[in-house]
Order: sequence, then structure tokens, then C-alpha cells
Amino acid sequence: MYEGGVVLNSGRLLCHAVKTARKRDKAQVPLTLIGHGTGGIVVRSALCFSYSNQDRFGLILQKTKHVLFLDTPRSDLSQDAWKCISRGSSSEESIGGWKAWSTALARSHKVFNEMSRHFNITSAFAELDSHLDVSDISANLDVSGQTSLAREEHIILENTNHRTISQLSRGSVNYNWLVRRIQEGSSRITQNPEDIERIRVWIGRRPDVINRADQKRNLELHQAGTGNWLFEDRRFRQWATLGETSPLLWLTGPEGCGKSVLCSLATDRIRQSPQQHAIAYLMLAFDKPQSQYQILTQLALQLLDYVVRTQGGVDTEALLRLPEDHDTGSRVARIRDLIKVLVSQCPAVFFFIDGLDEVTSAEGLSSQPEQHTKLDKVTEQLYGIVSFLVDLAQADSATPVRLWLSSLKTDHISKWMQEFGGDELPADESAIALDVSHFFQDRMVKAEATESPEPDAMVSLCKAVGCNFLIASMITEEWQRSGLSSINGFRHSITDGVRELYADCLEKLKSLEKGTDQDDGRGNAVPAMHILSLLTSARRPLKMKEMREAVAILQKPFHDESEFCCEDLAPDDIKQLDGSDIERYCTPFVSFVPSEEETEDSYIRLSHVSVLHFLRELASSPVYEQGEPRIITNIMSDACLRYLSQRKYAITPEARTEAFQDDSFLAYAAKYWHRHLDESSSFPTEAVQSFICSPQFITVVQTQSLLLNGHFGRVDDDGKESQQVPASFSTRADLQALAHDYRQFIKEWSEFLQLGVTNARLHGAIQHCFWGALGETNFLWKHGSGIESNASFLLDFDASQDDNEAQESGTSYYYDMISEDGRRLAVWKIPIRRYRP
Repeated sequence: MYEGGVVLNSGRLLCHAVKTARKRDKAQVPLTLIGHGTGGIVVRSALCFSYSNQDRFGLILQKTKHVLFLDTPRSDLSQDAWKCISRGSSSEESIGGWKAWSTALARSHKVFNEMSRHFNITSAFAELDSHLDVSDISANLDVSGQTSLAREEHIILENTNHRTISQLSRGSVNYNWLVRRIQEGSSRITQNPEDIERIRVWIGRRPDVINRADQKRNLELHQAGTGNWLFEDRRFRQWATLGETSPLLWLTGPEGCGKSVLCSLATDRIRQSPQQHAIAYLMLAFDKPQSQYQILTQLALQLLDYVVRTQGGVDTEALLRLPEDHDTGSRVARIRDLIKVLVSQCPAVFFFIDGLDEVTSAEGLSSQPEQHTKLDKVTEQLYGIVSFLVDLAQADSATPVRLWLSSLKTDHISKWMQEFGGDELPADESAIALDVSHFFQDRMVKAEATESPEPDAMVSLCKAVGCNFLIASMITEEWQRSGLSSINGFRHSITDGVRELYADCLEKLKSLEKGTDQDDGRGNAVPAMHILSLLTSARRPLKMKEMREAVAILQKPFHDESEFCCEDLAPDDIKQLDGSDIERYCTPFVSFVPSEEETEDSYIRLSHVSVLHFLRELASSPVYEQGEPRIITNIMSDACLRYLSQRKYAITPEARTEAFQDDSFLAYAAKYWHRHLDESSSFPTEAVQSFICSPQFITVVQTQSLLLNGHFGRVDDDGKESQQVPASFSTRADLQALAHDYRQFIKEWSEFLQLGVTNARLHGAIQHCFWGALGETNFLWKHGSGIESNASFLLDFDASQDDNEAQESGTSYYYDMISEDGRRLAVWKIPIRRYRP
């Protein structure tokens, strides 16, 4: 562009003017920029300036959907054309202006062409006295009027010249055409599969299959004829029909009253409406705590699927929201911007967030100070999500947005609702109590039971259960399995609440486990207490194949004689436990979530957040009889460490990563082992230290590189690097050196290790790391240097006070040399020493 004159200044000034004018526009509606003659060059200049200064003016480029040029030169400005524009003037000032505009047009051509695919372009030319030959314009157009620029359309306006083309009479043919073209060009959709895939890849996550399974399961749990009170409620009807009411609806109710089922029913009701609104549903289950970024990405993926399915493509503004390779901005801010763009493409959007209280309640069960800090952080992130969605719902935009929240009525969520001005919709407990009675009657009919409770006993039972579907379901399952007498045994526990019922069921489960008849029919005993212990500690629901291997590895002993390792799992060690059998034996504590695609991808999880509360409280109890089956608090840390310490994982130069691809529990153990160890208060530190210094730990690093996207260099929403070794290593003096050595390695190699996920050519190629250059004092040197494909060394002086000063100063000289054939590289890093006379 022309750097020294009026053109660049005009483009810059236009950017400032647009930005100032749009400060009060909260909705940030799409922009259509119109330029006449040299004004079109100013528009090009402004867009190029916005493109190169996106930190300050990027929103102008992002919101520009259509650029309309009226008799503006496209790529060059000849002297004859300038005479037409300047009305024949040949003065020195006019010639200087021509040179400035011509230079600006030529230099902006390449940049403008690069960005032009993000918006529509219309070039209208005057028929009379034009600076271009009309025949030349026509010759450059195809049948549809398109040119080589993406989405550019040319048109010749009849009976206009350069001056009158911008002074069209309202109602004229040319005027109507321009208005229609402006309206048609107000959106820019890309249907390019590569563009859409680029967005999915940047989001970096797959749709949550468990989330879909949760909604499907909730709909299956719905008892026909129940829940009608919700759809008859005036507040819900106004909210669902986009009436004059608060866009935020908060369903509250006691534990077990069916809030999750009602949320799924409401979602299904909106989805089946003829308007085909966009819907994003998320169940914040207690057993899969998620960060603000993870939750927002799941919402974004659902909206992306909707706009692609209904509109065939995505607004090109979404591509401009994606970061460049060097971008270090907030991931949360980026995904929020993407959601805003996707929302703008929808006729209306309904967000459903269920279980808002479950994540915070699951995190708040520990008395340890660090858990309270974690709880505060989780609460803060949930507030950030709700606040963002409320802002979308309350924004003055063309797309109506509605937000549904359902949860227990807790103090902190109540404060949020008061702040946001949401409408609370308390569950109608009297209507739900009638629904529970209907539920009992239906279950008796379907079971075709030979004996049923007397009418008076049924009335008494319904009164005791009240509006708690959770208790009602437990009673009917026990009745169908063990007969009417089992309900009589439950009667004394019903009035004491669900936890007393859980206690009764757990005692029966313990009795079964002490016996020898707990078999699935194929010779596989169901280790119920081990399964419950693993699920109580798990960071997420476990796949069935993960659960089988975790249960099996607990039977393998450690060997400490010459090396720290665990015996390898053999196929015969892994019992083929069936998820349905586990659910039946461990009822009411466990739910089996079958996969729609592959049986091995089915999940096993705790059935309800109240089960998690009950089992964790039980695990913290110090009173147990000798040999009594119990919930083991550190079982998951034990399983992870045993699994990762198998002898076969000892890294060697010949080790092949393909040999471990069928090891189902490997990815989970490699990702969460250090977190489980932090939660365990009784695991011996010496064993952990031996594991980290073992060759198996190098395989853990390789597994993380291969399977865990974003594991290395991961930062939390506060911008702090996450810890990849147990936190205790940073606080204990005898272990700090190990943590320091590991951080030094990650600081130098995290970006390369991440290529194991994103680059097939470097798939887990940790042998290319310069392990030897870490130095013999680094614990990773011992086993890492034995596998590196190119020998590396750390050139250093003998340890002395000078060495410490050089390391502390952080100042070094780097020298490198490449071999003549270009196949070898030598690098020296030498610390600078202070001169001492």
C-alpha cells in the first residue's frame, strides 16, 4: 500500500470511524461497506488495515459480509481511467493524486485477494462514460456473472455514468437491484468441507457420546403420562414460545424428583417443534467434571452440527475467529466468539444445562484445603459459563436465545439467578407425587406380579416415597427381583431417606461378595466392591474394557528386588465381565451405558450423584471389621501405578508403540495417574519415586504424546501450566529435584511431543528428543539417552559455585553445526561465566 499519503490515512481513519460508530452496537450486526470510485479504494485500504491490525480492528473484518464497489477500479488505475474519475483534470495535483491512488490500489491487490474469500463482493460499473470498456468487463465474466475472486459478482448499471451511479432514484430498476443485492450479500456461508473440518480440528474434541447417552437414557426413564405439569405451566409455555418473559428459566426441586428427565423431555419437546430451533443440551454429570473450555466446546460442536445440517455451511466469520499458529490468546475467549458466530446463523437457540449443582457437590466432599480451592475454581468456571450464556440470551440480536438450567436450589446458584434476573420454576411436588403413584401402578402391571401390596399399604408406601422417583425406582427393582417381602424390609429405611436404602443394599452386596455364588454364568465372579471403589475414584466414566483391565491389574504384585515393576497382564488374567451383569449385581449403585456403535466402547458409571456422596462418605469411615469388603480410597492410584509399571513398558530402542495399542487402560492411567496419587493419602512416596525413575516412565511420556491431545504445555483457564507430576514432588525437599528435572524436559520438548498427536510422521517419535543433552544429573537421562536416534551430550564444566551462578543467570551461548550431507546436527549450549580477576 501507499505508505506516505492520503490513501493509507483514509483507510486508517475509516477503521477508527467504524469502530467508534459501533461501540454502542452491542449486537455487532453484519457490515456492508459501499465505496464509490476512489472511495472503493479507501474501503479496500480499510479492510487491509483491519487485516494487518486484528488486535485493534479485527472485528471490522470479521463482521464485514459484503463489499459493494460502485465504478471502482479493480486491480489497476490507468491514466485514462483517472481522467474519467477526476473529470478530465490534468493539473499536477491531480496527477499526484492519480499516482497515490494507483500505487495504493496495486499494493493492496494481493492482500485484498487473500481476504476476499471471507465476504461477498459486488462490483457495479457505469454504462456511460465509464473508466473501463464495457465490452472488456463483459468478456471477463462467466455465465453467472462471477469472476476469479471468491464470491465476486459484476454488473453493469444501464444509463449511468461515473457520477450518477451513486445517485440512483428510489424505485428505479438500478436502485432496486442494488437494494436486493445488498440484502442477498448480507451473509457469507462457506460450504467447503475443508473449512468446516478446520473448525472441528481447532475445537479439538469429539461430540460427547456420554452426553448423548445421558439424554437418551433420561427419555427412556420417562414414565408415559407423567411430567405433564411442566408443559402446562404458564412460565414454561411463555419461555418455550419466545414470549415476553425472562430468557432464563431455572427448574428447581429436591433430590430424585426427576429434574434430569424433565430437562430431556423439554429438550425433546423443543426439538420436535415445527420451527426447528437450534438446541444444545449438556448434562453436567457428577462423574465427568469439565472445565469451562470443555463445556463450551461441547456446546459449539452441537451448534456447528446444526448450522451445517440446516444451512449446508458455516459463516466465514467463524474462520476468522480461529487463531493463527502463533496465537497465544485465551482459548475460552476464542470458543466464546465462535459460539456467537454460530448463534447468529440460527433462527433461535435453546441452551439446556442440567445438573448445575452436581459438579460442585462432587468436588466439595473433601475436607482437604486444596479441594476447597478446587471447588472455588469449579464454581467460578460454572459462573463464567452461565454468565456468558445469559449475556447471549439478553443481547439485542436478531437471534432469540433461551437458557434452561435445572438443579437443586443451592445458595450460590440462587445468588446467580437473582443477579441474572432468571425465572425460577419450582417442581410441582404434589403433581410429581401423583406421577410417582402412577409409576408404581404401571410397574406392577408390567411385572405381572403374583403378589402386590394391599391398597392401604400402597397408599402408605406412596406417602412415604413422596415425590422421589429415585426411591420409587429402587423399591420397584427390589420388589421385582426379590418379591413383596423385600419391600417390607425396606419400609423402615424409606422414611430415613435414600442413604439408608443405599446402606441396606450395600449390606446385601457385601454378603454376596463374601460368598462364592456371585457369578455371571460364565465362571466370572463379579468383584463388586473393587468396581464400586474404582468408580468412586474415577475421573470420568470408565469403558468396560478399561474396567476389566483395572480390576485385573490389582491382582498383580509389585517386584522390588532388582527393578521396580509389576508383572505383565496376560489375556487369561482379564475376566470378561459383562456390563449388564455388573449393573444387575451392583444395583442400585451402577449404571451400564451401552454404545450404539461398538460394544467395547460401552461405559460403566455410578448411577446417581447421591451414590457418589454415599460411597465417599463410607470410604472415609475408619470403622471396618477385619476382612470385611469395603470401599478402598486409594484403589485407582494403585491400579494406575501397577498398570504403568508393567515390565513390558520398560522402554528400549526396539520398543514399538503399536504393540501397546490394544492396552485399554493405558491412556487413562497415563493421563490421570499423578492426579490420583495426589488424592491418595497413604500411597508410599518411595514407590512413586522408583516408578518415575524407571524406564516405564519414558513409555508413559510416549503414550501421552501419542494419545493425549494438548497434554504437554497444557494450561488451565487462568493461564497457569498444569502439573504433570504429583504435586507433593514440588513441596517435599527430597523430591523437588525430580519435579525440576521433569519441568526442564517439558519446557524444551513439549511442542515437539505434542506433534505425536497432530503429525503422523512424528507419531510418538520420542527417540528424536535430545535426552542426552539433559545431562547426567537429570533422572530422565539414564533411560532416555539409551533410546535416542542421534546421540546428544550436555557440554558443561565441573560443578562449582560458578556453575550455579551461570545457571541462575540463565545466560548462555548457543553454537550449532550441520554436517555436509545435512543429516546430522550438533548443538552446544555453554553458560556464560562472570570474569573473576
